[in-house]
Amino acid sequence: MEPGAPVPRGFREVEFRTEGGPVRILERVYGDKTASDPPRPPRVAASRGTLPRGPPGGDWQPRPRGTGPPCPPPSSPVPQGAGEGAEDDDEESAGFMASVLFDADVTLAAMTGFRLWEVSSTFAQGLNGPWRGAVRGRRCVELGCGTGFVGLCAAALGAHVLLTDLPSVVRDSAEGNLRRNARAAAVPAPAGAWPGARPVGEGTCATAALDWRRPVAAQCGAADLLDAEVVLACDCLWLSEILEPFADTLAALCRGRRRPEAYVAYEERGGLEGAGAGAGAGAGPGAGAGRAFTTRADVEGALRARGLAVEVLRDVRDVRPFWDAQPGTERNVTKEAVVFRVTAG
Repeated sequence: MEPGAPVPRGFREVEFRTEGGPVRILERVYGDKTASDPPRPPRVAASRGTLPRGPPGGDWQPRPRGTGPPCPPPSSPVPQGAGEGAEDDDEESAGFMASVLFDADVTLAAMTGFRLWEVSSTFAQGLNGPWRGAVRGRRCVELGCGTGFVGLCAAALGAHVLLTDLPSVVRDSAEGNLRRNARAAAVPAPAGAWPGARPVGEGTCATAALDWRRPVAAQCGAADLLDAEVVLACDCLWLSEILEPFADTLAALCRGRRRPEAYVAYEERGGLEGAGAGAGAGAGPGAGAGRAFTTRADVEGALRARGLAVEVLRDVRDVRPFWDAQPGTERNVTKEAVVFRVTAG
């Protein structure tokens, strides 16, 4: 897919305008389900009759599949008849799910890598504003990139980005979005670009598979991740089972040759499990045992236990509409997100 390519059936295109140019992301749409719901084990919760809500004052431009009128405001119900063809989409989605589920590396966490999640908008706004200087002209590695949205925003703003995730996510999600945003004209790779990088906006971008359960040094290949200057990670720490592997991987990168700084965005979801989620009691290695979701204290504890320094760059507390699986059912929940700056202690 090249810039301006049609939106394939079963996908939606979302556009975010950065100072370095627009970033267009395809996310998988399962029937009439939308991408704004928080995941709930053992499956990702689905919402009906709504569209994703963008950041206040942001430049999100959700577009329906194919052509037609613009999407209604996020707070409005989908017009009657907007779900026509949903059965076909469900059949297509079932085929897509079946093709991915048989990949050896697929986990519940990996399956979220085909969608956009709300905290990524907060991260993108930071990169497009006060944090641009932290990535411009620098070699960046994004962990758990999913669709590649955050890394592609950084590339558009002048960074040299390597998008990493499990092989199936890189192949079926990130690479397609990289092709969609890469400039068609080939240019000589500038200093700092990762092997195989393509020009995106004012920077460059490439992809590589990375499994947090394996040592980083054993997976570098042509792209030496230990030569990174900045590490990015956005909303990829929600499951307790992946917190320890992530913390080990981040610690290895932060102790790389260039001692990179890391920007880690995290959305609190522990409260969805009720009072049993705790307020971070027992944070550190092994925290979250018996719970599906991590808490903010779990994350901070796991990083500090590995000798990493953790600084809060931005706290976000926002009450947003939340739609249950039942059409027309609406309630408010408080969503909390934080962006950390992490460095080797």
